[in-house]
Amino acid sequence: MPKLKHGSEVDTILAIGLTGGIATGKSTVCRILTDLGIPVIDSDSLAHQAMEPGTAGYETIVSRFGREILHPDGTVDRKALGAIVFADPAARQALEQIIHPLVIAEIEGRLQAARERGERLVVVEVPLLFEAGMAELFDQVWVVSTAAAVQRERLHHRNGFTAEHAERRIAAQIPLSDKEGKADRIINNNKGFSELKSEVLKALQSLE
Repeated sequence: MPKLKHGSEVDTILAIGLTGGIATGKSTVCRILTDLGIPVIDSDSLAHQAMEPGTAGYETIVSRFGREILHPDGTVDRKALGAIVFADPAARQALEQIIHPLVIAEIEGRLQAARERGERLVVVEVPLLFEAGMAELFDQVWVVSTAAAVQRERLHHRNGFTAEHAERRIAAQIPLSDKEGKADRIINNNKGFSELKSEVLKALQSLE
């Protein structure tokens, strides 16, 4: 089994970064992996934790974006913050510069903890893996991909996005074709759940 790039000489953990585009099915793939007993780290949850009151990330975000992005109880209103950053590339970059280093540090810490527990395989879901320059954290990168029409349809039905809103959210990420070109493995999600699970099982079998 390959060694973790940033680990010690005796590391035997295989760290896989799972990414893709918005609404391509990354979370579904993670549920499949979890059901199979494979540890999965959700970087979105880590990003949310980095925004919690009392953290350095929270204080920096409030200082940068103002108290207008807070709920009455003082927590960050992620919907309000998202509306700002997805309408303004400079604001989005500013938020990423605050959050990404915190998330990277937490991922590294969790991988180290998994290593100490003797885990053999850990998957980390990182929607903005390439955008944040995190590829070097992992031994392999898997990209969950789907046709553009399917992606837009899911954003419309799942999130209630207008066509314009969906296009803006898609455009905020590196094109899927570029991500596929950098992937060690592409997991296609253009059909149903059974086909997707088969794709995941094939990807896991390729590691043996």
